[in-house]
Amino acid sequence: MAGVARDARRSAMRECSIGASLGGVAMGLFSKGGPAAQTAERRVPALGSGLHLTSALSVQSSLSVLDRALRNFRPPKYTQLPSFVYPGWEWRGQGIPAPTTAVSFNDRLGRFVLAALWPAGAGTVIGVFRLGTEEERLRELHESIVNDWRSQDPSLSPAGLFDSGLIALAPPVLPANFLDEILLTYGFSPTPNNLAALAELLSEMFVSKASDFIGTQDRVTADRFIREHRPRGVISLAFLQATLNDVAQWNSQVLPYIQELPMRCRAIILDGEGLSGICE
Repeated sequence: MAGVARDARRSAMRECSIGASLGGVAMGLFSKGGPAAQTAERRVPALGSGLHLTSALSVQSSLSVLDRALRNFRPPKYTQLPSFVYPGWEWRGQGIPAPTTAVSFNDRLGRFVLAALWPAGAGTVIGVFRLGTEEERLRELHESIVNDWRSQDPSLSPAGLFDSGLIALAPPVLPANFLDEILLTYGFSPTPNNLAALAELLSEMFVSKASDFIGTQDRVTADRFIREHRPRGVISLAFLQATLNDVAQWNSQVLPYIQELPMRCRAIILDGEGLSGICE
C-alpha cells in the first residue's frame, strides 16, 4: 500500500510540474529595497484597456456559451479541468460598479485573458482584457477569442473600449470547501485524516509548481521558498492560501500563471490516483 501511495504521489507531482515556463516574461527576485520599495512592488499593476462587449444573454448563459467556445478549440487536458477559472482580482474603477464575476482562460494563442461580466437587464456587459501592448492586445482579441465566443452567441456585439487601470489580478482564492469537495468528488469522506492527507499533497504540488516558476530565474531563491513553506504540523486551507499569496508577493508578474493552479491540481488528483493509498 505504501508503494501505491508513493507512486500515486509521484505521478501527481510530475503532472503538476509540467509547463512551468513563464512564457518568456522577465521575472525579478524578492525585493532588495527597504519597506518602501517592497510596498510599491506589492501594488500590482492593473490590466490595460479592454474590449467592451454586450450580449442579450444572462451572465450565467454567457459563461455557458464561453465554455462551449473554449472547449471547441482546446478541449481540457484533464476530465475535471474546467475551460475557465475564477481568478483573484481587485476592482479599481473609481465610481464604476465592480463586475459581479470575472473568469480567466487562455485564448487561441495560448495567452491569458480575463473576462469581467456585469448583468444589464436581461443581458450582460462584458469586458475582455489581455496581457500585452494595447494595439496588439486589442487587435488580436477578436481573432483569438471574440470570434469564437460570437459563434456561440450571435448577440455578442462590440460597444467600444474599457479604460486601462480598472482591474488588477490578485492571488487565486481557495473556496472554503476546496478540500472537502475534492474528497467527496473522489469518493472519500472528509475525515480529519483524509483532509490532512489531501492538504499535504496539495501543499507539495503548490510548492513544487512555485519553485519551478521561481527556479527559472533563481534556484537559490526557489530552494529558500521550498524550505520556508515546508509544513510544520497539520496543514490548513489557510496555509495553502498563504503559499499562493507568497508566490504572488515574490513577483506579481506570475499572477496570470497561477490562476489555474488550484483547479489544475484538483483535476490531476481527481483524474489520476493521487489519493490512492493516502486516504481511506
